[in-house]
Amino acid sequence: MKLLFTILALLIATPTLGASFQVTIPDTSVADLQIACDYLATRFRAKDPTNSECGAMLIRMGQERVAKEIITKAAERTKRDTIKARVAEVLNDFPVPLRDAVCGDGELDSLAGEQCDNGGSNSATVPDACRLSCRPAYCGDGVVDTGEVCDGAGCLSDCSGIE
Repeated sequence: MKLLFTILALLIATPTLGASFQVTIPDTSVADLQIACDYLATRFRAKDPTNSECGAMLIRMGQERVAKEIITKAAERTKRDTIKARVAEVLNDFPVPLRDAVCGDGELDSLAGEQCDNGGSNSATVPDACRLSCRPAYCGDGVVDTGEVCDGAGCLSDCSGIE
């Protein structure tokens, strides 16, 4: 049975835009796998992603280890920032450790759930800063940020005033 996965990858060449890849996994007994694009792991810079190869990785959920490494080749651009790709070859059956996602290292790891990461500028107390959890400042974080009147005990749930 062929398993079909869709991956979302951040192309560094267009940092504000995502690309969607469609990848077919060869017949095998795989379970609980997700696919991540090598653009994220290596910060590969492609001038034209339609003519580039993307080394995609099958990652066992929760283990942060590569189960298989595969090469996908861009087949066609279907619409803006969407590329259909197919698996060309399975390269390696041996697990290889991935770079660990670390909040506060200054590298945005969206696959690990980071929404921001400003390195040493992350703060639990500075207004409007990326928080130590790699989430942007928000109402309820205990810090009065731009647009908030208060934040914390006695404050309305939308931080617009005191109860």
